Amino acid sequence: MYPPPDDQPQSQPIPPPPNYPPPQNYPPPPPNFPPAYNAPPGSLPPGYGAPPAFGAPNAYGVPNAAPYGVVTGDQSNGMATASLVLGIVGIFFGTIANVLAVIFGHIALNKIKENPALESTRGQAMAGLILGYVFGGLYLLCIVGIVALALASPHVGTTTTP
Repeated sequence: MYPPPDDQPQSQPIPPPPNYPPPQNYPPPPPNFPPAYNAPPGSLPPGYGAPPAFGAPNAYGVPNAAPYGVVTGDQSNGMATASLVLGIVGIFFGTIANVLAVIFGHIALNKIKENPALESTRGQAMAGLILGYVFGGLYLLCIVGIVALALASPHVGTTTTP
């Protein structure tokens, strides 16, 4: 490293912290402070009733939250995700991916019909299904067009001899 310029003061070592006195005992709590409640596990403190049942409205009219361990969020549907991915990939890789996107999309929609918790993945399944049908149809039209052009060409089936 470069030495500091002569016109700037040199850094001084940091002094040690002052010697603080040891902590004192805390003052007693005020007289109206509630006493500690040492109840057995699972019991309620005095003055509290049992919580409302799951789904019952609380004091604010909002349904009570689910108990611990219950899954209430959106669930994922792997078939819907696979349908969407294959529908997108089918743009570039042709009919096999599009056929699989359509198959997985229909399977995913059937699973969603059976299990309403999977409703959040309906858009993925529909998008994969639509992409599979649209691009599968476009590939089919391209293949039919190429075959039609090949058959309509005047040079098909003719050979030239030297």
